[in-house]
Amino acid sequence: MKWLSEEVVQSSDKILFFGHIRRSDFSTCPNLEHLVVSDAQWDVKGMDHFRGRVRNPIFFILTDDPDDARRYVGDQPSVLLRTISSLI
Repeated sequence: MKWLSEEVVQSSDKILFFGHIRRSDFSTCPNLEHLVVSDAQWDVKGMDHFRGRVRNPIFFILTDDPDDARRYVGDQPSVLLRTISSLI
């Protein structure tokens, strides 16, 4: 996990959380009747939940749509946003 060690100073006091934001392809799904897509605040509320319970959280958000993901979580503290294709 070279990309991980390059992003975070290795420290035992950090708690790492990983998430995947995938929204754009769901918005064009042919069957919107049965589709479940969380709103933007769902991700932010989740991060706030863990910020209130653990010390020094770091959130790694992986996505194939970085522009969309930045709109949702880009201004949140301790968030590292990466495209999946950049890590392969």
